[in-house]
Amino acid sequence: MPKEIVDVGFLFPVINGKLYVGQRGTEPYKDMYGPIGGKSEKHNPHEAPYIKDYPAKPHIPSSDVLSEIKDKEFGHTSAIREFYEEAFRVTSVPWSEVSNIFKIGRIEDLFNGTDTNCQFYLAMIQRGGFHLSPRELQDISPLTEIEIHQLYPLAKASLYGLKKAFDKGIIKKLEPYSLLSVDKQIPSFDIAEIAEIMHGRSTSIEGLHD
Repeated sequence: MPKEIVDVGFLFPVINGKLYVGQRGTEPYKDMYGPIGGKSEKHNPHEAPYIKDYPAKPHIPSSDVLSEIKDKEFGHTSAIREFYEEAFRVTSVPWSEVSNIFKIGRIEDLFNGTDTNCQFYLAMIQRGGFHLSPRELQDISPLTEIEIHQLYPLAKASLYGLKKAFDKGIIKKLEPYSLLSVDKQIPSFDIAEIAEIMHGRSTSIEGLHD
């Protein structure tokens, strides 16, 4: 029986038109590549407003509502903050450098008895010159330079779901990425392997089923 539920945000950053992945320096999946991120921390209203303070919007993601109830960061805030901390050693996100945030979806994971709610995002980052935090991130490279077997399982599953979303061609938020041919940078995955990865896991990612 899981002892707790931990919320985790992961980012696939797109920099200068290239989709990047990072090599993990810690468990789980140490030495393997995937999106960059970490655990959700206490909500910081200076980084993102509380929902009650949002300007009128047609839709607030249910995951953000749940995060606020727990007084935790929103999923995209966790993902982007962790990315800047690990890739640039920057402790305060310069949000003017971040655009076109797209939520790929959610996958449940279990590590050492801890039930983990993993949320995956795509975003454009206007910054270069990586300055890695070596404990958490050993390397960061374009996805096109990484072999499929180097990707950890949930990275494969989330990328598979993102590829399916691109293939449907109906999500307007992905149009800026299509113009950069980001969809063509995602490899093809073995469907049987993805099904095995997702067996018994709850997910809300396009193309993957509970």
